[in-house]
Amino acid sequence: MTLTEILRTDKVLLNCGDLLTDKGTTHSYIEAFYESAFLPYKKKDIELFEIGISGGSCLYLWKRYFENSKRIIGADIRPGVIGEQFKNLSGVEHFYENAYTSEFASKIPDLDIAIDDGSHRIEDQLRFIEIYGPKLKTGGLLVIEDIHEPSYPDCRTRLEEAAKSLGSSFESKWYDLRSVKNRPDDQVIAIWRR
Repeated sequence: MTLTEILRTDKVLLNCGDLLTDKGTTHSYIEAFYESAFLPYKKKDIELFEIGISGGSCLYLWKRYFENSKRIIGADIRPGVIGEQFKNLSGVEHFYENAYTSEFASKIPDLDIAIDDGSHRIEDQLRFIEIYGPKLKTGGLLVIEDIHEPSYPDCRTRLEEAAKSLGSSFESKWYDLRSVKNRPDDQVIAIWRR
């Protein structure tokens, strides 16, 4: 089942109201990026980490999609941000602390996928690359969503330079999806570890 199919048919997601992830509604990330980017990982026993729980439905979506996942880990600085129906999912862990620190990163395993959907501040996005890039396993993917170029005019250059600073085994690609739903923050940088 694709991510789009899960979003359109899963009864838990259809009934979660305001807790539904914005990745395939307000933003165009599901159809324009994640469907193809995540396909190589779909059947693998991955470890996925996302900063920004915001309701918890996205962690549920990842758990449904990555059927063989070892662990799905979410972090948010806002305790209580997760909906009741997403609190006790098997194979899903939640942390309520600042994940933009090396101290926090030391608590979690090396990762197959790391997603930053947290503060959306360029300083934190750069820190995310610095901290979690080295935690990516070979073949791993690091994603930063909601890059708001109008607020940070030099963000693309800075994020791409941060990706390059990880070393020659990393490559990045910029996805400008602003024209899909006319959102000024619909930009993503994806960084793969080869």
